[in-house]
Amino acid sequence: MLRALPAALTVAAHTWTVTALSRREVTGATDRRMPAFTLAGTALIALAAPGRPTVLSGAPSSTECVKKGPFLRLVPGALAAGYMVRYGRAQARVLADPSPARVRAAVGAGITGLPALQGALTARAGAGLLGLAVAGAAPLGRRLARLVSPT
Repeated sequence: MLRALPAALTVAAHTWTVTALSRREVTGATDRRMPAFTLAGTALIALAAPGRPTVLSGAPSSTECVKKGPFLRLVPGALAAGYMVRYGRAQARVLADPSPARVRAAVGAGITGLPALQGALTARAGAGLLGLAVAGAAPLGRRLARLVSPT
């Protein structure tokens, strides 16, 4: 159970950033400190996500991943970078224009970006291909968010 704690705390931190932004979806971010804090938090989350591997029992070790394909070592970082770019860009737009529409867009980016973060955490645990599959849900979520609001 302790092995899951770092990933759980990472997802909890992400959830906090989305929740903090969502409280301003109607009024906009009149105080720009909050979007600045959530953007900083998102950057820290993205930096921590590909961090030290926490190999799951039954998952191949990082050494085995290198033998099978060195690109699998890059998967956690690549997925975390994609998470940061998409969600971070939306939050940076809130800093430039704190209107309710921009805040809602950032909240939507946070919600639909969660699979990329979860994929990075899964890949970090030693299941790179599964992490890619989990992260593959992010584009699907963005498409569905055009039909029905995620917030």
